[in-house]
Amino acid sequence: MKYIFLLLILLNFESYSQDTKKEFEGYIEFEHKVIPHVENYNVNYDYGGIGKSSRYTYSKGKIKFENRESYFVKDIFLSSEKSNYFITQNPDTIMLLDATKLDAELIEFEIEPNVDTILNMSCSRITIKLKPIGKAGPVSYRRYYFSDEYYVNPEYFTDCKGSFYDIIYKEIKSIPLRIEYEWPNRTVVWQAIEVKNTKIEDAEFSYDKSKTIIKIN
Repeated sequence: MKYIFLLLILLNFESYSQDTKKEFEGYIEFEHKVIPHVENYNVNYDYGGIGKSSRYTYSKGKIKFENRESYFVKDIFLSSEKSNYFITQNPDTIMLLDATKLDAELIEFEIEPNVDTILNMSCSRITIKLKPIGKAGPVSYRRYYFSDEYYVNPEYFTDCKGSFYDIIYKEIKSIPLRIEYEWPNRTVVWQAIEVKNTKIEDAEFSYDKSKTIIKIN
């Protein structure tokens, strides 16, 4: 009986440790690379949209992607609103995406442990296989590489089906250190070159509410 009691104590301690695990807060510097799969694909089309580098900022279920020298300036995700705000070079409008709505159909996903090393950390990978809603194809893939070093609470992303954040963060419980979006004609890669733990103020995730908000889904 005493061994069962001891086991229950250990299990409860493990559960408590996981629930109180310190969450990552800070930013990642990414470099972008477009890899064409077909001859004469114009990679400048993608670089014009997202630039060649970005900063990913995370704090308590809030994400901001800031692209440099690009048409899409910022993507701000607020888990409290389950919304994405896309800020472009258009000075008058902001595009609003309802993050509770799917942007593609999930075919399958898998997790592979310890597939690569990024910033001297062993990284696992989740691969999500997708197709357009209501269509047979083309099939595309999204891959997130992650390390257990940077914990993220997946509860922030419950019901956030846009970009499959609900599945991705439930499975990886971490920030991404490399992101790959693969289509038949090219793959776009976001590669982490620096990670910094630091306090992030809520003002980092603000946007100009005087602008016209246009819903896009």
